[in-house]
Amino acid sequence: MIGDILSRTFGGLKKDYFVRNLVIGLIFSAPIWVMIDALETRATNQKPFWDMFFIKAYFSLMGLLYPYAKFLYDYIWELIIGDTTYFYSINIITVWFKLFTRIMCWGFAWVLAPIGLLILYFKNS
Repeated sequence: MIGDILSRTFGGLKKDYFVRNLVIGLIFSAPIWVMIDALETRATNQKPFWDMFFIKAYFSLMGLLYPYAKFLYDYIWELIIGDTTYFYSINIITVWFKLFTRIMCWGFAWVLAPIGLLILYFKNS
């Protein structure tokens, strides 16, 4: 029962899609992790161990949940646009829009990922 639910939700994404977005999510998390370490080593009043642990765990969790948040974004985008294919040139506005949407998906992964996991569960049932 539990294994079936986990395989339908967490295992519901295609492997290449999951790995690509997991790497992107961890790329967003890694600089923040390094920045926290650098700031903490230079701080005169260092934070308690458990505070730093939970802060780093939060940003790591955002990186791990990012593929499911991005899936929800792509799912909604596909519902709006449909099967329409757009060809456009790569310009600075497009790059900024893509970067902005990815950062927003990463930052709100704790909200978006559970919804994406529910969609995956019902889609794979």
